[in-house]
Amino acid sequence: MAFSFEKLTTRSQQAIVAAQSAAREAGNPEIVPLHVLSQLLDDREGLIPAVFKETGVATEALAKMVRGELDR
Repeated sequence: MAFSFEKLTTRSQQAIVAAQSAAREAGNPEIVPLHVLSQLLDDREGLIPAVFKETGVATEALAKMVRGELDR
């Protein structure tokens, strides 16, 4: 099944583009799920942080862990 960027929501498209930029700036040769998760967590008005908070996930701690893994 082919991936269709156009079928994503605007926010999802923005997260993918931001993940590409973050990966490139960090010198990473590819985008990994952590790049996308990091961008989704940084979108304070987005759905992902709200869902995580509602389920009891400490989003700030999770974002810090994701950034730490990406820095490795």
